[in-house]
Amino acid sequence: RPSISTSSTAAWPSAAVPPVAPASPAAPAAPAAESAEPLREWTFAKDLAGWLPGGGIRDLRFEGGAAGFRAEGSDPIIDGPAFPPLGASNGQTIELVLRKSSPGVAQIFFTNTAEGPFGGLREEWSIRFETPRSDGPLRVTVHPFWESLGTVNRLRFDPPAGEFGLEAIRILAGAPAPAPVPARPATAPPSGEIDLGQ
Repeated sequence: RPSISTSSTAAWPSAAVPPVAPASPAAPAAPAAESAEPLREWTFAKDLAGWLPGGGIRDLRFEGGAAGFRAEGSDPIIDGPAFPPLGASNGQTIELVLRKSSPGVAQIFFTNTAEGPFGGLREEWSIRFETPRSDGPLRVTVHPFWESLGTVNRLRFDPPAGEFGLEAIRILAGAPAPAPVPARPATAPPSGEIDLGQ
């Protein structure tokens, strides 16, 4: 059950980004984990780092530490390279680091195979989300909840139509799970109330 969220600091303003019509029902948006570490990372300051622009990607240039481009048409595509299989966990996230963003519905595909008519990509292995209008730095964090795949070995980013500055795409490790809190024994307070241990 995928969801998306944004994270920000003083140097990284953000806007509210609601999820829309994902391939499977969306979970509530959750804040990005500050302690997340990159498991895979692609930066686009000088080139596309193996990602391939497909139909609808125009005016590609590299400036200001990011890949700038204009997305046109009904299905712009930036196809990611295959990478060594990564064990999939529901705690992992995908982070887009943007220098410029246009409003619309984006989509990220993920897969664990190259077999099939679209090189292993399937609609059910994807998440749709809205990107906000932004002329400054923005981090968008997508929660794919892909553990059932076992592994992942490729991504694809389909931006909405508009102008974009893409600085990086990362797969991040989730924050460590918190230690379990021992349950308190129920007590019987006065007045007949029941302590539920909350």
